[in-house]
Parts: sequence; structure tokens; C-alpha cells
Amino acid sequence: MADYNLAGLSTRCFEQLIQAIALKVVSPGVAVFGDGADGGREATFNGLTRYPSEDNPWNGYIVIQAKFRQRPQNSQEDGY
Repeated sequence: MADYNLAGLSTRCFEQLIQAIALKVVSPGVAVFGDGADGGREATFNGLTRYPSEDNPWNGYIVIQAKFRQRPQNSQEDGY
């Protein structure tokens, strides 16, 4: 798997990346929302999806949230 420099993305581009991944991996039926009160990027899905695998599908409610740190600290603080 290739490494990607996500630090070069703007907050909006990061949000769009997470939305695109959710739509591709979870389902095209993912409902995408704008910025939350805490700055999180949120989306939800309710139903049957092949995620995490076709042999073990999920049927239920999923909340997708990703965090984007405006001012990176260090790799331990930033989670990478």
C-alpha cells in the first residue's frame, strides 16, 4: 500500500476525500453532512452493506467521522 501525504490537503479537500472513500467502501447510499459543531466531518449509513466484507456484511447504522488537525503537533499527538 502506498503512503500519501495527507498533510498537504486543505480541510475541504480532506472532507471530500473521506466522503469519497465512504461512498466507495461502505455504500453509494452514504448520507454526507457538512461540518459538525466540533469540526468533524460526518456521514451516516443505515442498511445492508458489503462492508467489512461480502462474507461478513454489516446490516445496521454506521456513523463516519474523521478529524483534520489544522495545526499539526507531532506524529504521536497527530496519530500517525
